[in-house]
Amino acid sequence: MNGQANMLVFDLEIIREDNGRFLFRVSNASDEAFLWFRPGDKNLEIIPGNGISGILTLHISQIRRLLHNKRLSTFYSGFRIRFCIQALKDVPAFTDRKRIIALDRRGGNHFIYPQEESPASLTEIFCDGSLVQETGAAAIAIVIKSAVGKYRLETFEVNENKSCQLELLAAIQGLKLTSDQESVRIVSDSLYVRKGLTEWIIHWRLNNWYTIQGSRVKNRENWIQFDALTENRYVEFQWIKARSGHFEQSLADLYAKDLTRTVS
Repeated sequence: MNGQANMLVFDLEIIREDNGRFLFRVSNASDEAFLWFRPGDKNLEIIPGNGISGILTLHISQIRRLLHNKRLSTFYSGFRIRFCIQALKDVPAFTDRKRIIALDRRGGNHFIYPQEESPASLTEIFCDGSLVQETGAAAIAIVIKSAVGKYRLETFEVNENKSCQLELLAAIQGLKLTSDQESVRIVSDSLYVRKGLTEWIIHWRLNNWYTIQGSRVKNRENWIQFDALTENRYVEFQWIKARSGHFEQSLADLYAKDLTRTVS
């Protein structure tokens, strides 16, 4: 399998502050290294010659992104969190919205990488949600296309008032409806779901569903369910721009909207 990204897990702790810079200890089961980070100007310096400093330097872009997303108020001595580095991660491919990203958790593994070749037995899940703010009506629709081209349509009225959560609920329902399929592709216009599946979840799971800010993950129960539904499966994610004319995605959008009109 080309492009597998091994997950290297580390503990990160802020051990002191010096003139607006924070000294971090990064460690694993056998070694450690140190780095300075200044939130004001985002300056990151890995101190060389200490244990795993070479590994951290090789993957500095991933560490930089992790710290850049951390709020200033959460930098203080004693702050601890676990994080992972994806060895040999193709960062440009992950930031390219047009690329399909694959999550392979078969056999207890956890590999995330840009898709190069899909399994022949792949089932596609096209999902979307619709919310009418004025009435509070919300619905999701899932179009499932089997590996042999057969379609199945399912719609559900849901109790939700945020669009991003509707998209997550639609993906969850799609995974439930295909629970007998090992290899699936989620097709959605939600970057929230894409980032959760391919970037955020593994960090959240390592930290008992707390974020890099030290706060509980919002909608924790949904994300835990989403994570559980990908266990021992191969899941691809394909982002489709909303209202771009994609046939199955437009169909899911149409049926979700139609159901909200029915229940309004």
